[in-house]
Amino acid sequence: MQVRFDIFPRFKTSDMYSELLALHPGQTIRRPVVRQALEKAAMGPLQRMALQVCADAADFADCSDGTKRVALGAAFREAHGAQFGELGVSAAEANRINAECDKAAAEGTALRAEAFRPVARAGLNQLCEAYIGLLGAEGASLLADLGSKSFALAQPDPKPPGVDRDGDDDDYAAGW
Repeated sequence: MQVRFDIFPRFKTSDMYSELLALHPGQTIRRPVVRQALEKAAMGPLQRMALQVCADAADFADCSDGTKRVALGAAFREAHGAQFGELGVSAAEANRINAECDKAAAEGTALRAEAFRPVARAGLNQLCEAYIGLLGAEGASLLADLGSKSFALAQPDPKPPGVDRDGDDDDYAAGW
């Protein structure tokens, strides 16, 4: 209960929470500066496909016009439907997405904004290494462009896991 009613609410009000949220790949992929930087990065074919899938899924989710969303949903499924498995989307999830697309097409209605979220999440998983490499290579300037004030990539901890870092085993929230 401590986490739910004390620690997490305090974390959500912190500057670090806002900054981490702004720097999450799911948010930054919507920004042209990040897309362009990732397009220039050394990536394999699967990662390039994942970048396009993530960009298209973000465009779909950001669209508020129902008529345009119908067209974007059909175009997304047409362009990327065969790639769901390659990205790591489970067969059950792909079947659910396809059924939802079929139902929306039959009824002439727009898909939910989060309809392709599992596909976007799978694409982001494929882009993790490229994103971390991008932040490491262009780190300071890109982080500043994204609105970061203090966040820097963490350096590896020289102490092995399990070593008491503050000398006080009892106080798990020391330093907060």
